Amino acid sequence: MQLELVLGAPPEAAQALWEQFDPAHQEALIQRLALLIVKAALAAPHAEEQGDE
Repeated sequence: MQLELVLGAPPEAAQALWEQFDPAHQEALIQRLALLIVKAALAAPHAEEQGDE
């Protein structure tokens, strides 16, 4: 997982933060991020059709 891209922090800091979450919270975060990625991917073609870049 590229958590440092989301946080804008060095990889060590991102890894340390990630490890603070228990596995259930990690899974919930992964699922939430996946939903956000899907929403963004589905919205992107619509924005291009409208010229809303």
